[in-house]
Amino acid sequence: MWDILAKQGTTALSHLHNGRTFYCLTHGPTRDLVVHGIPAKSTDLPKVNNVCLSLAAGLSLDPHDIVQAKSRWMVSSRSPNPNKRPLFLVSLTTDEVAERLLHRNPHWIEGDRITFKEFATAPTVPNQCRRCWKVGHPTWRCGVTNPVCAICAEFHETLSHNCSFQGCVERGKACEHATKTCPNCGGNHPAWDKACIERLIQKAAQPPKKKGSPPQPKKAAPDSPAKATADFIRSIPQGAPGHAQRVITHYKDIELVKKFRAWCLYNKLPVIGPNDDPTTWAPPAPLPASCTAFLPTVLPKDGRLQLVLDSALDTHHIMVVSELPWHNIGGNKKGTVKVRGWDLALPLNPLPADTSPRVAIFVNKSLLPDHGITIHPTFNSPGIIHAHFSAHGRRLAVVGVYRPPSEPTSPDSVLSKLTNWDVPISDTVITGDMNARHSSWDINYTKSHVPGNRISDWADDEGLHLLNDPSIPTHIAQARQKDSVLDLSVTTLTCCVPTPDLRSAPTQLRTPD
Repeated sequence: MWDILAKQGTTALSHLHNGRTFYCLTHGPTRDLVVHGIPAKSTDLPKVNNVCLSLAAGLSLDPHDIVQAKSRWMVSSRSPNPNKRPLFLVSLTTDEVAERLLHRNPHWIEGDRITFKEFATAPTVPNQCRRCWKVGHPTWRCGVTNPVCAICAEFHETLSHNCSFQGCVERGKACEHATKTCPNCGGNHPAWDKACIERLIQKAAQPPKKKGSPPQPKKAAPDSPAKATADFIRSIPQGAPGHAQRVITHYKDIELVKKFRAWCLYNKLPVIGPNDDPTTWAPPAPLPASCTAFLPTVLPKDGRLQLVLDSALDTHHIMVVSELPWHNIGGNKKGTVKVRGWDLALPLNPLPADTSPRVAIFVNKSLLPDHGITIHPTFNSPGIIHAHFSAHGRRLAVVGVYRPPSEPTSPDSVLSKLTNWDVPISDTVITGDMNARHSSWDINYTKSHVPGNRISDWADDEGLHLLNDPSIPTHIAQARQKDSVLDLSVTTLTCCVPTPDLRSAPTQLRTPD
């Protein structure tokens, strides 16, 4: 029926209205073919109407089979090629004519070889569903169970939309009484707003670009200082200070030098500078085997917590951090530093809005890639975290503690909750900043300290064993004060070892305010 109207409609109307001229404004669906071989130059193109009439006459077609309004030359206006015959796009009203032209290829018109090929366009997404009003699929393909109103974005048919204003009789239409809500963008307009649809189509056609991956470390030049330093690091013999305990063959030169410098800075060793001769690097003698399980004090204002975690990425499995830095991170939210390669566990989940955690646990994802962690609400306190770790077929309980030095005595205090806790028989490590002194873990302390006495009595009753060395202070005093041992690490009998292994035992990192 449409083919008859497209071909004969204007002629029939002109006959009925005494010779008035009519034009077909909408041609309906057409079949587009690309014509190759038309004798023309891209710099001097014939008129489209003349080409259509020439094709119709040479191919014995009805002139109404070709829609001249949609036919055009396919030539780039910026850089036309005069040595190549231009292509011509012809629009046909019926599939029968198009199939016949394609089947009888090639054609000859006045001695010129003419061929037709199917014209393919890039897919677009202009369809808007009338059920969910999303762009990109027709209504008959929509999978939404409940229809969405295009006027108020509620779950009902658009035709059944009613205005809540008393006296308004409009139904299924947008009126001036109620505020309109677009279900796509939430704007004050219906879903069929033209500007909104164009934005959705543009977003679908050009989605946001993905964030680029961080640049990989570059390989150092053969004659650069970084190359010489990297070769020196790789040549450090086993057993000598600075020898890597893990495989470092996959590190690029610059990346290896950065890790080595961070390791030197963390261990307070000489750092090899860009202009230094790496062969003259001479670290001091290593510490004895019975060393402390605590890392040096790190002040938040120094910004070194991230550096310490980066340095421990190849050596430590679990890090317990007391006096955790907690500050604004944007968007009216608070948080702590996030370091790639470490999972963070907090004592309370969810964390109350007005609470700052005083202790946390960082888990090394590279050394424990398949670990499992369970946070227990045993103490329900921001100063104590109780977690269970499972990895390599074993389970370990870690309790991180921070007790403020001026904590009042009460049943809800960190000291009361800790000393009233019955330690399980399973492998457990309790470590943290107790701010308590006792001769059991500090050989230079001879006085009596109430919190220290309570912790010592509790540890004896629970059968706990000391991990850190009582002769090595964990708190470096300022001015005229003396160094002391305020940080403590104890464990149950089943996982107690004579000499703590820093690469396997949980490590306490203290960051005082």
